[in-house]
Amino acid sequence: MTTNISASTTPWYRQFWPWFIIALPATVMVASLVMVFVAFRHADTLVNDNYYKDGLAINQTLAQDTQARALGLSAAIVFDAETGEVIVNVAGNLASAAKLELQLNDRQQRSQTTTTTTTTTTTTTTTTT
Repeated sequence: MTTNISASTTPWYRQFWPWFIIALPATVMVASLVMVFVAFRHADTLVNDNYYKDGLAINQTLAQDTQARALGLSAAIVFDAETGEVIVNVAGNLASAAKLELQLNDRQQRSQTTTTTTTTTTTTTTTTT
């Protein structure tokens, strides 16, 4: 018995199908590593550790909005970019409101509070930032 081996056969690494079969799982592995990187780099912060406190704060804010609506209070805020002044014009039934509190937050989340005692129907508060 004689076996005839052809000298024209090419090695496996020079053929298409082995590389195609290797490329499929390699592509999936690279894509999964990219997804893991994206997930850790841009993690969602949807869950809050103190959700009960935040819920109470939302209810307090809604109660304040309801009270302001009942008193007929409204405000117009104007920001002067040249001088850096914030002008707040408040209108409504200010005699029933003992004090008004304006809370300004800047981009670094530092808070500045201005309290105004009201006796007139329109109050203007000017704050320089």
